[in-house]
Amino acid sequence: MATHVTVDADRCTGCGLCIPVCPNNLFVAGPALNSRGEQPVLMVDAQYCLNKLDCVAICPHDALIPADAVESNVAGAFYWMGRQIGKASRLIPPRLRKDQP
Repeated sequence: MATHVTVDADRCTGCGLCIPVCPNNLFVAGPALNSRGEQPVLMVDAQYCLNKLDCVAICPHDALIPADAVESNVAGAFYWMGRQIGKASRLIPPRLRKDQP
């Protein structure tokens, strides 16, 4: 039973529409070609999928398959929060950061 969105590599054309809609940036261009000679996307760190399904909705080729049971993913939520904190920490002036000398 899948707990996250999965990619059907044979249906994926590699258009990349799913890449910017994933809040955790889990989609990347895959390294291999599929049976049609196209480069499908690859989902990395799938355990952090939030199951928002924006990627499924935007895929014109139905290459993204939703989880069998769409539930909130706590690990994905913490991963997302950590990314947001990381982005916010770059806004702190260098003289106020603890990691700066």
